[in-house]
Amino acid sequence: MCDQNYYRQSMARWDEKISALLKTQRADDFVEYIMDCYRTAAPEDQACFVAALAGQLAIKALRQRSHANSAP
Repeated sequence: MCDQNYYRQSMARWDEKISALLKTQRADDFVEYIMDCYRTAAPEDQACFVAALAGQLAIKALRQRSHANSAP
């Protein structure tokens, strides 16, 4: 069983990787990379990976909506 600190570190690591990827990669590369990350993640890291991915995708969607709403 992993402790809370382990999960926090794992979440932070995945969050940083996914955030950087969303800023730099094309969509087709992104999907392939995400699937590779998930497949290679340790079982105890997979939940953190999914949570970080969901959070970063939500942030990206909010930013896109914000930019769309501010366009003339």
